[in-house]
Amino acid sequence: MTHPAEITSVWDWQRFEAALAGLRVGLDTLDDFIAGIHEARDTWRDDQQEERQQWTDIDEQTRRDTELDWASDGYLDGDYTRDVDE
Repeated sequence: MTHPAEITSVWDWQRFEAALAGLRVGLDTLDDFIAGIHEARDTWRDDQQEERQQWTDIDEQTRRDTELDWASDGYLDGDYTRDVDE
């Protein structure tokens, strides 16, 4: 590529400016592409975090139900609403 100090004719300046404009467009396109990748990654992370939280909630509820079931009568039979006297 020609050094800017060596450019003397109008034609060379036009070519140089066109090259700079092309470079700007290319960099903008690359920047948009990279931003899209980051956006997709962030969306994926958010989705994974929501899914993990959902499974954590389900696991926690299952654990509570199991503890209540065991505490109700000493059996894991799924019926933890009855009293121990039953």
